[in-house]
Amino acid sequence: MIVFDRRFPIVITPTYLSRSGSIGGGSDLLPLQVNGPASGYAALVHYRTVQEYLVALTVPILATPRFFATLTAAPQWDVALTGIQTTNHAQIFELAYLEFRATKHVTLFVQPSRLVNDLPTDQTPQYIPTFIYGVDYRITPWSFAQVAFSTGTPSNRSTLGIQALTVQAPGVTAPTLGGLKASQVQFQIGLGSPSVIPL
Repeated sequence: MIVFDRRFPIVITPTYLSRSGSIGGGSDLLPLQVNGPASGYAALVHYRTVQEYLVALTVPILATPRFFATLTAAPQWDVALTGIQTTNHAQIFELAYLEFRATKHVTLFVQPSRLVNDLPTDQTPQYIPTFIYGVDYRITPWSFAQVAFSTGTPSNRSTLGIQALTVQAPGVTAPTLGGLKASQVQFQIGLGSPSVIPL
């Protein structure tokens, strides 16, 4: 029998997200072909530098001694347009989370989601249905190990990867980019509790 508590916690999480990167050990500022080779227009764009605001609303939908589940939705938008982006209205990030406490030490989890990836190289945001899953192992009450797997591909970008390379000037070649398939394996060992799986 499942007994629900009268309390119904709702978590609101205002978030500022800042990402940066380097390519080849330098900056991430590189040429990018805009609107295909016929346009003849290339822009210097920070490939991986972006700042975003989001406000997440999380509600629990299941809580038992063995299972715990939540749903999260969050509007997110760029702090500023820093590349070839053409829109800056809120995009809706969606996430479900389900964990199963198999033993006192082992917790299995799955996290299907619809991530929004809005990099400066994208004229419009990419919507990435993503499946994250893994296992937490509680070594002691104060330490843990976790392994997590994730994979996803944009649903609104039909062609993945580099679609074309265009020579803009001697020694300057600019790629035209499509969607990005992202897969990763993450392993953590630490004190306290595992961090939230990266979104």
